[in-house]
Amino acid sequence: MSGELLVAVLGLVSSFVMYRLGQKSEKKRQAQQIQHDLKLEERRREDDIVSKVANEYVGMSRRRYSEGPNALTRIGLERLPRDELIRDAIRQMAMLSGTDPWGGQESEVEGVDLVEFFKTVRERNLTLYTTQVTDLAREMKALGSMRGESKCLSMQVRKSGCWHSA
Repeated sequence: MSGELLVAVLGLVSSFVMYRLGQKSEKKRQAQQIQHDLKLEERRREDDIVSKVANEYVGMSRRRYSEGPNALTRIGLERLPRDELIRDAIRQMAMLSGTDPWGGQESEVEGVDLVEFFKTVRERNLTLYTTQVTDLAREMKALGSMRGESKCLSMQVRKSGCWHSA
């Protein structure tokens, strides 16, 4: 009889342990699903912003209001939080407008952090009619503003001249 009782108790304990492990596993799976969904939603929002900015450029270009590098300074690219998003937007602009938004000067900004580049343009109130992309890109490189080193992330708090993660 005591052997049967021991088997029953072991069965109950193992059932309880398996139940708790299953709960833990399910909570972990749900947390991962939530993180995945949040990342997808963030990417959708970023894609929407990139498309809006690209469409704004195309509209300005088609109306002959502004195009080329100066138009890039007028559409608020510095508000995009990452260099790669700015580059995506500019690629979309080129495809949609059939023109070169950089006016043949894209190689000059290769390696430059475009978030910092366009923030500098905005802060100094520059136009790329009067200021050459080449000159500003050289200056940015000399200051060490290189692509991949941006301190500007999606969760932004203004500190010491750049946007930093909170």
